[in-house]
Amino acid sequence: PLFTRPMITNVKGPIVATEYSGTSKMGTACASTIIGLVNSGDASIAAAKANGGITKVSTADFHTQGFYPFFGKTCTIVKGD
Repeated sequence: PLFTRPMITNVKGPIVATEYSGTSKMGTACASTIIGLVNSGDASIAAAKANGGITKVSTADFHTQGFYPFFGKTCTIVKGD
């Protein structure tokens, strides 16, 4: 059966785009999970902005990777100035 096999995830996608077009800076923030029992991190847009020193956001995207059900990681990538 399909659900008894580990599944690999590697997905990128958009969260938001604004009218602002500057992209001189990039910030990333991640959160991870191990077997759904140990969860840590802050993958918020606010954390990614702070990590990149960004005050004006151009785009925010996500990247999720995982080996279900053992490990998963989601990162938010913000570009702007």
